[in-house]
Amino acid sequence: MAQMPDASIDHEAGAAYVALREAAVAHTRDHGGFIADYDEDGRVVGLEVLTLERLPDLDAVLALFPEEEDRIREGMRELAEQV
Repeated sequence: MAQMPDASIDHEAGAAYVALREAAVAHTRDHGGFIADYDEDGRVVGLEVLTLERLPDLDAVLALFPEEEDRIREGMRELAEQV
């Protein structure tokens, strides 16, 4: 069974992280409004939301990672419920 996404919020920092899979982070990329972590194979590992005041546009995130649509939708839904 595939691991489900896990969203966690750092209220003190006003930021959040949506973990999409368990893997070591090899590099990161700033996508404006959120930072994506990637494993050594280039798969997205997680998304760091830089401000809780304005969550990234879901359609824009999905356009960047269409192969992760189900995981991202679930993780962002979980995050929205916590905000």
